[in-house]
Amino acid sequence: MSGKSKINVFNKMTKTALDEEISTYVAYHRYYQRLIAVKIVSEGNTIADAANILGKSYQTVHRWIKTCESK
Repeated sequence: MSGKSKINVFNKMTKTALDEEISTYVAYHRYYQRLIAVKIVSEGNTIADAANILGKSYQTVHRWIKTCESK
């Protein structure tokens, strides 16, 4: 299937309201990803494994782990 969807998701919510709702959860999602990365590494996996699982770069996950380690 390609093309535009015939589903109208904006019957009950405006595009602006949807954008606001999404922005509310972005910070939580980022924090959640960091926690998952730390968990993966703490279970004996490598930083590279965590990066691959989460779809993030090695450098990003490495930075998260080092930040966690220093606190």
